[in-house]
Amino acid sequence: MAEQDSTEQENPGLQIDPALILSEGRATFGRKLLTGIVATIVVMGTLYGLVHQRGERPQSRTMAVHVIK
Repeated sequence: MAEQDSTEQENPGLQIDPALILSEGRATFGRKLLTGIVATIVVMGTLYGLVHQRGERPQSRTMAVHVIK
């Protein structure tokens, strides 16, 4: 039993994760704000592109028909 007691004393229990030591930690307010702004710009640009698609011009169609004939 004396051997088990010495082993328990050597093992402190919870240990620090090395990956957490190397990480930058939680995101700051500025990083969260920047991420939100970029995401908003991407979504708005996508929606604008979907709503304002270029339509074909009638002149282009007629010119293409004349070229094909």
